[in-house]
Amino acid sequence: MKTRAALVYETNQQWDLGKQFWKIEELEIAPLGPDDVLVHLPYSGVCHTDLHPLTGDLPPAMLPMIGGHEGAGVVEDVGSRVGHVQPGDHVVISILPACGHCRYCRRGRPTLCDMSAIVMGGRHPDGEFRYTNSQQQAAGQWSLVGSFAEYVVVNSQAAVKIPEHLPLDVASMVGCAVTTGFGAAVDKAGVGVGDSVVVWGCGGVGLSAVQGAALAGAAEVIAVDTNDFKLEVARSFGATATFNPNVDRSPNPNRDEAAEKVMEYTNWQGVDVALLCVDYVTPELTGAAFATLGKGGKLVIVGVTHPKFTSIAVSGLEVTFWEKEIVGCSYGGGNPTLDMPRNLRMYEKGQLKLDEMITKRYPLESVNEAFDDLLNGQIVKGVIEF
Repeated sequence: MKTRAALVYETNQQWDLGKQFWKIEELEIAPLGPDDVLVHLPYSGVCHTDLHPLTGDLPPAMLPMIGGHEGAGVVEDVGSRVGHVQPGDHVVISILPACGHCRYCRRGRPTLCDMSAIVMGGRHPDGEFRYTNSQQQAAGQWSLVGSFAEYVVVNSQAAVKIPEHLPLDVASMVGCAVTTGFGAAVDKAGVGVGDSVVVWGCGGVGLSAVQGAALAGAAEVIAVDTNDFKLEVARSFGATATFNPNVDRSPNPNRDEAAEKVMEYTNWQGVDVALLCVDYVTPELTGAAFATLGKGGKLVIVGVTHPKFTSIAVSGLEVTFWEKEIVGCSYGGGNPTLDMPRNLRMYEKGQLKLDEMITKRYPLESVNEAFDDLLNGQIVKGVIEF
């Protein structure tokens, strides 16, 4: 069986607008292994994280690599040991399949499952690949998904069944951005009624965090981004205030612009929760977000940090005496197999705005244009249509 797919052949590249980094090819799909599920994807979400294997921020262990990690579709076939889904079922694909029996799964932390260590490598748990190009070269799958392919082979633990009446374009976003951002606010940060929250970065993940904080009952939800279009969307999603560091200038030259504005807005009390949802987290941004915390506040780091950054500068005195916390958050920090259906139920009831996040749709052949638009700040979420 063959499928069209978008692949990257090199890493450590700087994205240049108009350059065709993703290569569209036809790939051969190998026979399914006993734990495999073959899914036909009508749609794939476009996420800034898909650029990380190309830029080297998260170096892929295998090249070429099929891009994409947000997918939802219809099961075409299953391996001999797969019993929880069957052909015809609709599924969302989880980027962190959980084994269910390692130490972390048993402790109720499936996003830390030992199995997640393999996903960046692009090979399946048996050590083999499932795709080859016309030169008989093996192709890996980004996040062990590779949703920039019309047909994807995933491990059975990654296929999460959903009701058939739900739109698959929306469900594809729940595969990562929505689950990550919403979970960061609700599950990992534990935003409560009356809390004050600041969300740094208003892409798909950040806007999902804004919605999560608002739905959890936060009294103040402050959105920070350098793109006014995204800040406008954030207000419609529940943000009570927005700041653009490029516009909202601070008179204090010794402090971060956004941090100063957030502190001023909160009458210098700071926030209860800061959610760092920018696409690329630097030590400077981490320190700025930490500086917005009030006493007992929690900083949740959601975005990706380059491996070269090995330290951050924060006040140890404030950590101790003001009991501030810094925590990491992978995939929302909850249980994806439960959280993704939960998020879709909330969408069904009109509580989560997901249709409004999709700004533009692209054919697979325009995947490079989709990333140009993303980096130009012209879209919140793009969707690839096969």
